[in-house]
Amino acid sequence: MQSLNQIEHITSMGPEPMDLTEIASLITAVAALVASFAWPAAVFLGVWLFRKELRSVIAKLPGLIDRMKSVKVLEFEAQLEKLANQATSGEDAKGTISPSEIIVAEQIAEDIEEIGEQNLASQLDRLCVEYDTVIRIMPPSLERTRTLTQILVRMRILGPAMSKYIVNYMSSGSAGSRLAAIAMMQIQPEKADLGWLARRFTEEAPFVFYHAALALQNIANGVPGRLSQVKMVAASALHTLKSFDGEPDHDTIYVLEALLEDRTTGIYV
Repeated sequence: MQSLNQIEHITSMGPEPMDLTEIASLITAVAALVASFAWPAAVFLGVWLFRKELRSVIAKLPGLIDRMKSVKVLEFEAQLEKLANQATSGEDAKGTISPSEIIVAEQIAEDIEEIGEQNLASQLDRLCVEYDTVIRIMPPSLERTRTLTQILVRMRILGPAMSKYIVNYMSSGSAGSRLAAIAMMQIQPEKADLGWLARRFTEEAPFVFYHAALALQNIANGVPGRLSQVKMVAASALHTLKSFDGEPDHDTIYVLEALLEDRTTGIYV
């Protein structure tokens, strides 16, 4: 410690009287030495005097953190609600990806620690169950399509934050979970599995066809080097859809044919 060395040096100079400069140096060194002990002592004293209050604050920290997370959850749920309504509010409400969705999805992924991954996982799982329930109990109608589209939009916004679990959703026995995987592929096309997407056109409900086609389009537009593979899947899907009894969905056919004819128009469709 520098101040202690100074004191030792000054006091070791012998019995001769010290001049004013040496006395001033000694006083300064002693003051510095006292200060070096005083600050830790002051901190310790402060902690000891306010120990009850500090214990109370520390005990409340988990609750405060939980409340902060709850506020974040409410904020992002409000954003999900707003964007889901926007996606289905107009006449052309097919559930295509909007720039706003991408911005909010990226923000949620960045705030995952504040919101809590478990909160996001629970929200996504609820949406999966909601899809399974609606597809089972509601008869085909415009209202059902609107409801399913709102579910899909919410899934898509949660996608980037939860996409590290995409394989679990792909392999799930829940149709809602598989739709969540498609939603992730729509917004993060680099994570798409083309073989798995191809099977959606034969194994899922008609609502899924259009969104699987959108995922294919976004892969073609956003992942270099996969266009030829995407076109093969699109051609197979188009053949499958046209072989079904009844009128195939016009929007799905349009997206698939646009892919085959190089009429893709960007990730927002």
